[in-house]
Amino acid sequence: MIINDANAPWPYPWQQRIGRKLGQRFGYEALGLFTSQHEIDNSAYQTGVNRPGDIRYKDFNGDGKIDTYDQGPIGFGSIPEIVYGFGPTISWKGWSLAGWFKGISNVDIQLNGDGLQPFSRGGERGNLLSVITDRWTPENKAERPFYPRLTYGNDNMNYVNSNWWTKNGSFLRLQTLQLSYNVRDNWMKHRACLTSTSILLGTT
Repeated sequence: MIINDANAPWPYPWQQRIGRKLGQRFGYEALGLFTSQHEIDNSAYQTGVNRPGDIRYKDFNGDGKIDTYDQGPIGFGSIPEIVYGFGPTISWKGWSLAGWFKGISNVDIQLNGDGLQPFSRGGERGNLLSVITDRWTPENKAERPFYPRLTYGNDNMNYVNSNWWTKNGSFLRLQTLQLSYNVRDNWMKHRACLTSTSILLGTT
């Protein structure tokens, strides 16, 4: 937890860093996508050219415009709050199967950059992910597609830091798996006798 960041007090409490955990992200809170021009005209002003299918953000301070004063904590951050592991063992007739599972939770990742945004920098840069078909279009007015309305260049706020691009980073994985067989003691003793006999015969 951050105790003191040596910065001047923030104008609004949701911007405060003190008391937050280390690695806490800040950004805009996405309320969904604009569904009509009427909704855009009656919402807080957002920089750029906004059309139906663009991301709509929450106006935290109620001043009628979306700016840095509306950025607050989003997600858990890149440092997991919970790290855990467990290792069950199953035994049957001398056979044993043991595994070790490892996982983290209450952690997320933030998608951003030219590796995510299509047609960025005036179309000179950008990437299209394999889920490009999962996007808002006039024919596909999904409430929460992976991509909002696609645009050419950076003419709106669709790709600013927000919880729209915050994805769950929790996982549980099998780290090790071991299969073993326990040999009976009398078999080992018998084997040891045979070994001793063969060595004795070899030396005479």
